[in-house]
Formats: sequence, C-alpha cells, structure tokens
Amino acid sequence: MSSGSDAPILDYLQAQILLESTIASFAARRRTDDDLRLIKDRLVLRGEWKLGRQRSEFFERDRLFHESISVASHNLPLSQIHRTFVTAERQRLRLLVDVGISPGMDFMAHKRIYSAIADQDSVEAENAVRNMFAPPSLSSSRLI
Repeated sequence: MSSGSDAPILDYLQAQILLESTIASFAARRRTDDDLRLIKDRLVLRGEWKLGRQRSEFFERDRLFHESISVASHNLPLSQIHRTFVTAERQRLRLLVDVGISPGMDFMAHKRIYSAIADQDSVEAENAVRNMFAPPSLSSSRLI
C-alpha cells in the first residue's frame, strides 16, 4: 500500500473528480439564491487562466469559486472533506501547472458548472465537473 505522498497522480485526480462532482450535484439541488449570487461573483472574480497572470492569486480565486460551490452544497461533512483535500493537494496542482498540465483550469468549463447549478440540474452539474477534468481525447470512464 502506498503512502499519500507517492500515490499516482491519477488517483488524486480521480478523488478530486468524485468529490467535486458530488458537491456540485448537491449544490444544484440545495443552493439558495444567495449561494448562487456568491458562486457567480466568484466565477467572475476567478476569470480565465492566462500565462503571465500571477499564479498564486489565480489559484486563490479558483479555490474561492470551488469553495462557494462547496458551501452551496449545504453538506458540512463534504465541505470539510473538500477543504482538507484542496489544502493537501494545492502543491500537487501547482506542480502540474508548472509542467504544462492544467486540469480543470478552463473558464468555460467553470461557467458550465455554474449554469448547471443555476438551473438546479444536478446531473448536468456532476457531468460538467467530470468534463472539466477530462481532456476530449480521454473518456471520463478512464478517469473515474
């Protein structure tokens, strides 16, 4: 059995997809109008990833967007797990970006998550998260 630090990156990506897609599904079903406004505000603040942009500031804005979805799930245990996971995996994500791999950085993918939550479509919210992480050349079944 491997320790957390040497587990394959795919294991972490699969865990993140499972966690974030579940949270998005809950958020779509449980969000309030105030939750939706906060998610939208943080989506706009997050913006698009661009080369040359201050990476640490962008990662913080991205984290805040995902945190707002977690809060909108109104599931405290899932939100706590998400917070712990994101904190633990922040460095791993930065290393991936450094070598040119940027899972889930696309603005339009984030906008699709927001739209599904706004429409209260839990299935589409879950799919939007899964699709955000899956490059077109990979089927989502290979990731999860």
